[in-house]
Amino acid sequence: MGKSQELERYKASDFTSEVAQINLEMARQRDQVAVSWPSEDVLLRAAGLREDSRVLECACGPGYATERLAAMVPRGRVVGVDRDPDQLRNARKTMEASGATNYEILEADIFKSPLPKETFDFCYSRLSYQWFEDIARATHLLYDSLVPGGTLAVFDVDFRIPWFVLPKSHSDAIRRLQHGWERYLTERGANCQLGFELARDLLPGAGFRNVVTYLATSSAMNREEFERIEHPHVRRHLVRQGIWSQQDLEQFDRDVDDWLGSGKAYMLKARVFVSGRK
Repeated sequence: MGKSQELERYKASDFTSEVAQINLEMARQRDQVAVSWPSEDVLLRAAGLREDSRVLECACGPGYATERLAAMVPRGRVVGVDRDPDQLRNARKTMEASGATNYEILEADIFKSPLPKETFDFCYSRLSYQWFEDIARATHLLYDSLVPGGTLAVFDVDFRIPWFVLPKSHSDAIRRLQHGWERYLTERGANCQLGFELARDLLPGAGFRNVVTYLATSSAMNREEFERIEHPHVRRHLVRQGIWSQQDLEQFDRDVDDWLGSGKAYMLKARVFVSGRK
């Protein structure tokens, strides 16, 4: 199925069905990884990921990043851990379909199941730190799991960074989407202003040195690219949760149609990538 056909399927889907919600969310996560991975690949290698690295992926979810990490360490191994059995089943399916053999998928809650000490060369946490109930403790636990000289890299959000839009005359619609998404995540317990705190306090406080911060970006210049970054079901979810009204959604769609139809549309969505060495 082509991307244009896939987009039409999203628009026509029954967004109220629980099964449809799960499938759409998985599709969103898959596209999210695909769109941002070129930036992440460069940053991971710069942070010290090698072809023979032993990698811990913390909160691996459905395995879309696990698959790419495994491809980056053909002479190494990736251990993906998650505490959600449904996510683990999906991760195993993803990895089996990939044909990779240099991986393990394990059920573990890092706060309840002690990680092996001084075992991994590299630890990667991708959009999971924002959900940790004790972020400082998580950072110390991951520090302990690394060998001396090992690296922790965290890719996560900081909604204080605006999503940059050109032409600027169309930026209000995207700002409304960013604020709506931030409110939704915050109401569910996410720390949406985490990114720069990682570099300022959390990694140095756990003992990491040589802490560096980058912005990992994804961009959209047409309808297909925009919908891959911001799936339609996300906006509909804001309506179901009472964060947006139906009128807000309709106005947003009109504004985005106008923006993307201008022929000069561009959006840059940034997340924070922080790494430190043990």
